[in-house]
Amino acid sequence: MHVWISACLGLVDLIVVCGNIFVLYLLASQPSLRSSTNSLVLSLTLSDLLLGLLILPFSIMQEHHERWLYGEIFCRAWLSLDVFLSTASIYNLLAISVDRYMAVRQPIRYPIISSKRFVRQMIAGVWLAALILSLTTLLVGREEDEKGLCSPLQFPDPFILASASASFLIPAVLMIVLNLLIFQRVHTSRRSKSFYLKKGKKNAGDSMRIHRGRTNSHSESLVKVCSRSDSMTGLDRKSTDNGRKKSIDSTKTITSEKTQRADSNGQFSLLLKGRGLAPSLRTELRVARTTSVVVAAFVICWFPFMTIYLLQVYDLCPTGPCVPSGLFTFTFWLGYANSALNPILYAAFSRDFRAAFRRVILHPNRPR
Repeated sequence: MHVWISACLGLVDLIVVCGNIFVLYLLASQPSLRSSTNSLVLSLTLSDLLLGLLILPFSIMQEHHERWLYGEIFCRAWLSLDVFLSTASIYNLLAISVDRYMAVRQPIRYPIISSKRFVRQMIAGVWLAALILSLTTLLVGREEDEKGLCSPLQFPDPFILASASASFLIPAVLMIVLNLLIFQRVHTSRRSKSFYLKKGKKNAGDSMRIHRGRTNSHSESLVKVCSRSDSMTGLDRKSTDNGRKKSIDSTKTITSEKTQRADSNGQFSLLLKGRGLAPSLRTELRVARTTSVVVAAFVICWFPFMTIYLLQVYDLCPTGPCVPSGLFTFTFWLGYANSALNPILYAAFSRDFRAAFRRVILHPNRPR
């Protein structure tokens, strides 16, 4: 039984490592993926890859042997590194949500706000905050486990509550709120642009009908003038007056046609500008959906573990151990599985990543 469990956990670790290596290759080799948001995706991918290389193999060995084999000092270092990389992965997701919120909230200023320098500072802040939180695990006492395991459940209850809040609860709430605000903003923008387009089409149609009516009336008057001039060819004075009327009416007709063309062209240009905003909104909505799916996967994967992690603090179980070992292992690895899901989700829901994936797989020798 332990062999099958170890094999399944090893498969998860393999997906984490291979998937994130492939995403790193796409980000490094495809110019179309080089953007400020994808710089944050690169940071997220790096944290997930390091988690698969440095943390998961030792967790698999502990599950297989049912005890920790590498001593107390390395256990401390391993737990600290686990907190560091897991928190960095979560904070990178939060940074991506903040970046998407700024892109939707300030679309005009966003290219200035999301400069390379700002993105680098955001990434540095993510890793620094994760490092500070992980270093606290080295300063806190840890109870010895009777089974000889190396587990975060051995930390004091106040530290577990503080660590769970800083690593998961607060970032999760912020990510959910930001993504709700993103969808609200995009939905509001789409409604306003739709109203603008409908209003622009209506105004354009009214102006064209008005000008068309004026043109017809002037044309009719011109025909009447011409017929009158033909019937009164012997009267020079009236002929002269009719010639003047003809000249005036012709001028009015030409002016009306120019006004019609100018107004219709103006309305048409406004409609084009309105339509030009639609692709940008569709792009922002598409990216927002991808980010929301990734955030939803993060919450689903980490919420069960954080729930039973906090059960130890409040000791809510009436009988028996509050956290059964099997349940803890399952939820612990469900959280780790989030690092395997991120590359799959980006490949499935991001159009840019899908296009880059097809180029690499189907046309590896085509110039990029």
